[in-house]
Amino acid sequence: MEPRSWHQRSQYKLYKKSSGTRIRSKIFSERVITVWNELSVSTDFSTITRFKNSILNADFYDHLCIHVVSYTLPQISKNY
Repeated sequence: MEPRSWHQRSQYKLYKKSSGTRIRSKIFSERVITVWNELSVSTDFSTITRFKNSILNADFYDHLCIHVVSYTLPQISKNY
């Protein structure tokens, strides 16, 4: 990444509070920081309208996936 682009991007970088628990990482405000920091270098922050227009083509697929954990219930015996 060229220095100017890195500097432009780093001035908008958000930082997470450190925490010893995994629960905090699941909170919306913590998850959104990761998405924000991964915005493209081409994101235009000069005005709200330009910002909205520049993220219309952003790929948020990795951040919108829902990870489902399957759980199998134990079988109940029918022997009375």
